[in-house]
Amino acid sequence: MIKWLMDHFPCGQTAVEVDEAAAAGGHLNVLEFLLALDGKESTGGSVQSGQQVDSERDAGGRVCWGGRSVKDALSKKQYAAVQWLCERGLHTQEDQEIATRVDRALRLEDADLVDFLLHGGQAQEDPTPERVDAILQFAADPDCAVHAFPAVMKLQSASLMQKMVQLHSTLPKDHKAWLNVWKSALNESCRRGDLNIFKWQMEHWLGREACSVLLRYPDFVDLMSAAARGGHVEVMEYLHRIGLKELPENMIAGALLRRGRSQARDDADECSVASE
Repeated sequence: MIKWLMDHFPCGQTAVEVDEAAAAGGHLNVLEFLLALDGKESTGGSVQSGQQVDSERDAGGRVCWGGRSVKDALSKKQYAAVQWLCERGLHTQEDQEIATRVDRALRLEDADLVDFLLHGGQAQEDPTPERVDAILQFAADPDCAVHAFPAVMKLQSASLMQKMVQLHSTLPKDHKAWLNVWKSALNESCRRGDLNIFKWQMEHWLGREACSVLLRYPDFVDLMSAAARGGHVEVMEYLHRIGLKELPENMIAGALLRRGRSQARDDADECSVASE
């Protein structure tokens, strides 16, 4: 189809949306055709293997490469397309970290684990020692580790999280990405009601820094509300002990009220199913 369109409706340069669509669909044959077209008809302006497209819409040759090709392929789990583009240097400079993550994940040769690490898919409860080793192998790269951390949180394994952090005990001076995922981890632990993991996260130096640098009063209110909605009284008591005694009563009452309404709806649904 692409070849027919190109033969019957020739144009000066193929728009970047074409290779974005091909990459998102995992259509390697279309990408191969576009590359051949670019190499055949460009006058030395096509991207050479191992180089990167300088901008999102590089106008060097017959085909416009770059754009969101790599990101769209990743979002659609078209890992082969990501590799194909990056191996040929048809990715933008900002996509290099994505290329590294996909390459390291695919080395594990575990499709479920690849989806889990790259997309935060279904959590593997009580992962086998082999999978723990594979996760740590992936997390040996600092960028891979920080991007996998939100997924690993779902496993509710303090020991695994500790090992991941220990791999990079000396973080770069600019480690805001770690602080952001730590903030998300605190909210997730409150939502789940896992007091032991939450205490470890709060007492870790990343937790202390996240609290002092990123978290503001409304964020602590959110933590308390997340625990309240789940009915996690122990977490609420811990938050109260560490200095959240002055939270407005209406905020906590509102959270508890929402929790009560949600529980009432669940009870009503169960009764309805039972009566049927």
